[in-house]
Amino acid sequence: MNGQEYIKACLRTLSNQGNDDLLHGAMGCCTEAGELLDALKKERFYDKSLDDRNLIEELGDLCWYISIIMNRLGVSWEEVWEANIAKLIVRYPTVWTQQDALDRDTKIELEAVYNACEPNSHEKLTTVNPFTKYLGEKMTDVFCSEKETNG
Repeated sequence: MNGQEYIKACLRTLSNQGNDDLLHGAMGCCTEAGELLDALKKERFYDKSLDDRNLIEELGDLCWYISIIMNRLGVSWEEVWEANIAKLIVRYPTVWTQQDALDRDTKIELEAVYNACEPNSHEKLTTVNPFTKYLGEKMTDVFCSEKETNG
C-alpha cells in the first residue's frame, strides 16, 4: 500500500456529516498522540509492560487523522514527507545536534518547505504564497504576513 492508497482507504470510513475535516483531524491527532503518550507513561512510571500492538494501533489512528487533514488540503503523504525532509535538511545539515535545534532559522526552514511543495517557487516567495493551492485563500494572509515579518 502506498500513501495515496492509504488515504483512499481512510476516506471510506470518513463520515459526511458536514464536520470540519481540518478541525476534526487536528483534534483527533491530539487525542491519539495523548493515548500514545499514555501508553509510554504507564510503561515508564507505573511498571506496566509496553504493549507494542497498542502502540501500532495508536500510530495507525494518528495516520488516519493525518490522512483526513491531507485529503482536505489536497496533498499526498509523499508531498508531506518531501517538505518535512527539506526542512530537516536545512535545520540539521548533517545530524541532529542540540545547537542546531536551538539555533533554528525558521524563515529559511519555511522557504525550504515552500520550495518542496512547489518547485521553482523561490522567486515568488515574497509575492505569492505557494501554499494557497493547498490551504485556500483563507490562510494566504497568515503565511504571507509571517514571511514578510520574518523577511
